[in-house]
Amino acid sequence: VEGGFECALDLVKFIREKHGDHFGIGVAGYPEAHPDAICEDPEQFAKNYQEELVYLKKKIDAGGQMIVTQLFYDVGNFLKFVKDCRNIGIECPILPGIMPIQSYGGFMRMTGFCKTKVPQEILDTLEPIKDNVDAVKAYGIHLGTQMCKQLIDAGTPGLHMYSLNQDKAVLGILSGLGLISLEEPQKNPTPAIEEHKEEDKKATA
Repeated sequence: VEGGFECALDLVKFIREKHGDHFGIGVAGYPEAHPDAICEDPEQFAKNYQEELVYLKKKIDAGGQMIVTQLFYDVGNFLKFVKDCRNIGIECPILPGIMPIQSYGGFMRMTGFCKTKVPQEILDTLEPIKDNVDAVKAYGIHLGTQMCKQLIDAGTPGLHMYSLNQDKAVLGILSGLGLISLEEPQKNPTPAIEEHKEEDKKATA
């Protein structure tokens, strides 16, 4: 769009210049580099990765207050990314982007599009169950829970879930972490609450 922003850095600068500290600003980070920066040449990739880190620091220096990362399935890559960020002076919270595996086809398309590195162990586990929808979803919850446990144990300040409007996997992971209970809440507590209020009124009348 003519006169629009060319990149996220421009948007961060604009928000801070026009609105000061009124808004909290989160920016995107890429533990395995932006897909456009990923290439086969190791030397070129290393250079691209460093340039991505420098650009990320510019977004933070311009007013970004936290980083939410692209999806990943190798926790080690995320932890290395955090260390690399700290080494160049990025001190803000860095939240890992977790995308639970919901279906085999969707998982393969998304990781292919984003050029995400997938550990062979995950691929080997998925291969024999790829046509079993329930088994894939169950494995997605198991894998997501294990990843999040590792991240929390490593001191990660929070988790960002890419649910894609599929909340059951996210709830399953949070339950596996002991952060929520999946017990069914009372379907409609309002009548009982109102009855209790009426009883209180009668008692004090």
